[in-house]
Amino acid sequence: MATRKTARKGDDKNQVKDVMVDDVVTIESTATLLEAAEQMRDANTGMLPVMEDKLLAQRWAENGYEIDSLLAYSSVCGTGLDTVPLPGDVSDDRLVKIFSDVAALAWKWKKPLTARLQPVKGKKAGDRTDFDSQYLFNTTLH
Repeated sequence: MATRKTARKGDDKNQVKDVMVDDVVTIESTATLLEAAEQMRDANTGMLPVMEDKLLAQRWAENGYEIDSLLAYSSVCGTGLDTVPLPGDVSDDRLVKIFSDVAALAWKWKKPLTARLQPVKGKKAGDRTDFDSQYLFNTTLH
């Protein structure tokens, strides 16, 4: 696993507001799965952090695992899907299927699960991401 900088008391004077995004997207619980998928796609947003860990990003690029694997892991540990890169033209149908699977597992195991998916605008399956961030590792889209 990649080494991550962790905040320790006295190390850093940054505040949470310094690293938060301004355009947070909240999907109401009354939204349909299709509405949630559309909101995620339109906001271009999206817990094994696929792109926040060098080895996970590498294995993703090598097709070492898929979303189904991440969901299976989440059923016994973790909190869901995190920083999963998707093609920018991901269909609403695929997003609905992913959210449905997350919801079904959360209900079955009576545990909160999340899905932080990241459709990458202008990219399609087989393309490599090109994020310029110290917090994300680039990988290939499925």
